Amino acid sequence: MDIVGRSGELRALHRMVDRAPGAPAGLVLHGGPGTGKTALLRACTGYARERGVRVLGACGHESEARLAFAGLHQLLAPVMAYADRVGPYHRTVLRRVLGFEEGPPPDPLAVPVATLALLAAVAEDGPVLVAVEDAHRVDGPTSEVLMFVLLRLEAYDLRAVLARRAPGAANRMPPGVGTLDVRPLGRPDAEELLDRLHPGLEQWVRERTLGEAAGNPLALAELPAAIAREEAPRLEAGHARRAAALSPRLRTALLLAAPDELRAAHAVLAERYAGHLSGRPREPAAAAAGPVGSSTDVSGPATRARVLMLRDGDLAGARRLLDRVPSSYETPRAVEARVLAAACTQDPRDWARVRALITAQGRSTGPGTRLLHGVLDDLPRTGHGLAPLLHEAFAGLPADPPPEQVVELCRAAAGLDLLHDYRAHVRDLVARQRGAGAVTHAAGYWLAAHDHFLSGEWGAAEQAAHTGLELCVRHDLQLPAHDLRCALGRIAAARGDVAGARAYSRTVEQWAAPRGSTLHLTLSARNLALAALSAGDYETAYLQCERVSPAGTLAPHRLAAPWLVLDLVDAAVRTGRTDAARAHLAAAEAASLADLTPRLRLHVLGARALTASGAEAVGLFRTALALPQTERWPFDHARVRLALGELLRRLRRPGDARPELRRAADVFARIGASAWHRRAEQELRASGVAVLRQRRPAEAPGLTSQQLEVARLAATGLTNKQIASRLHLSPRTIGAHLYRTFPKLGITSRSALRDALTTSAGAATDSGASGPGGPGSGAR
Repeated sequence: MDIVGRSGELRALHRMVDRAPGAPAGLVLHGGPGTGKTALLRACTGYARERGVRVLGACGHESEARLAFAGLHQLLAPVMAYADRVGPYHRTVLRRVLGFEEGPPPDPLAVPVATLALLAAVAEDGPVLVAVEDAHRVDGPTSEVLMFVLLRLEAYDLRAVLARRAPGAANRMPPGVGTLDVRPLGRPDAEELLDRLHPGLEQWVRERTLGEAAGNPLALAELPAAIAREEAPRLEAGHARRAAALSPRLRTALLLAAPDELRAAHAVLAERYAGHLSGRPREPAAAAAGPVGSSTDVSGPATRARVLMLRDGDLAGARRLLDRVPSSYETPRAVEARVLAAACTQDPRDWARVRALITAQGRSTGPGTRLLHGVLDDLPRTGHGLAPLLHEAFAGLPADPPPEQVVELCRAAAGLDLLHDYRAHVRDLVARQRGAGAVTHAAGYWLAAHDHFLSGEWGAAEQAAHTGLELCVRHDLQLPAHDLRCALGRIAAARGDVAGARAYSRTVEQWAAPRGSTLHLTLSARNLALAALSAGDYETAYLQCERVSPAGTLAPHRLAAPWLVLDLVDAAVRTGRTDAARAHLAAAEAASLADLTPRLRLHVLGARALTASGAEAVGLFRTALALPQTERWPFDHARVRLALGELLRRLRRPGDARPELRRAADVFARIGASAWHRRAEQELRASGVAVLRQRRPAEAPGLTSQQLEVARLAATGLTNKQIASRLHLSPRTIGAHLYRTFPKLGITSRSALRDALTTSAGAATDSGASGPGGPGSGAR
């Protein structure tokens, strides 16, 4: 099969099928949408069949992504007749997981082992190729089985090829799995493919296609028709052309049912082609009257700019589109797009343009956009006095508000530390299945992750971020995907998982640096600073904080700068940079940070205590801890309490230090801040307390934090539906978690969960060394 520009990839696939010396027995094709992964996969299967290789195929589908072992059923159902050739145990395991037989869930390791045994049995009759298309959409349990099999093909007459989107930090390929990147075509190959697909194109259409397609084969195939008709300047909006052929009633129904990111595009088309639909042709001169002929024309660039940013992170391209719109024709939609661009670039020029437009438009700019500007532009200087306006805006929402309007207000609330007051809106965004598109749905998961993190519910925060990330990957929304990777990196950093935090930061920075997204670069630096603090690497923490804002200043237009005051001062004091710590505290106090939000007040008072000494520092710490509402942020509160306990111990007041250290240790243990918990326990030992090294239930062998959270809730008697509602998951996902949890705990029913979790913790306690006086000797 001849595929233009893919001779190298085809050669690698042929060598894999032929099991040529030095060739891997399995390959994973990585590439973006439309790069030709499917064409290569089909060429590979065709080549295999020509050589007498049996092909077992499967394809990932969004509708089956949460259905455990759905992909494995596709793969193995056609060859289940071979199950008689494997051992009885493996045969029973396969029949149970594929739904052919009832019984308790098997051991997690038994499924991939049984799968490999069955494939090996099939291969005894001749060579076999396992081929999986859209592997990134395959359900999680099947993905785990496929990775297991990929690493063990060499011993059998098996080979495998998987086509999938490029993985992120959260789902990297394990070492030992062969990968093949399917990149865009080079210019000569792109020209050849375009000439084959569309011979005789006009030169201007040909050049524009080559420029906009950027080597993407699918775009080369579909863009020429769109460009020639001038109906859809961007490929993403191509499907909206069909709206013009519908009756008015159907067009209205489509607009009402469309997701938010499509509704805007449909509205643009409805306005643009209103003349055609009503039988009144539009005058060509009106369309050519200038860069923008009327106010109805400017929504097009604004919508396309938003799509460029959300899908590709193309901030430069979005700015070029927005700059085509004269100031006199800027619409609220264009201002929203400019706020998004400015938030990412954090460029003072972008924010100056936004401020000028909001001032000029006055009340025509929505309250959500105005609030977001105040929060995201330069919080220390533009954020004062926004809380009453936020409450007023939420109170003015209609009974069934547009989801994008709710997202704007919730993001503003997150920036002001008030999101907890509007949790019901966040739950609605996550639970909403109709009327909300992928963008607002993903934003809902980010908001849920943010709120859960600050509230100390880190398992729920992690699950929300992972679910949102999966949604973004499915819909190719790169910008919100990296927002969620920043959230996951923050969770890893706070737990003390330095390697995990670095992996997320590496992925984020590789994406953000070439696009000029200063926001994501500074959020990455914030996460790395927190990871270093968790690990006690204060020098690295200080340097990472300075990447965001130099000591002694609150860098303007840096979203993360106000929230790093405590981290920078802490790192500076511990590395002997006392003058820098005091200068930074002075900058925070000059900006009245403590008046912005209660959590920032806690940070500023904690930083002031860190720069003080003796009895003055103790008094400042106690004042900070006595602030109202601060315990709703348990991680921040426990950090300040730990610093007080450390100070009291250094002042040789162990009796006063112990209760502070114990309370901090208990909070860290509860929320899963493992590194900080160990540090608090070390301080307790140094103060003369015998600390039991006791495994908590969260450390039950083999359970992930999410599995433990689900198991604990199920042990209280909650149903799958009730647990799903609490954790913002589907009941099917809850069932899948319990399916994997039972064999790890050695049980077969929900009724045994409570005893199993208690036994797990008790066994660990019994194995620990009890100190003098037992657990009650001054531990509290």
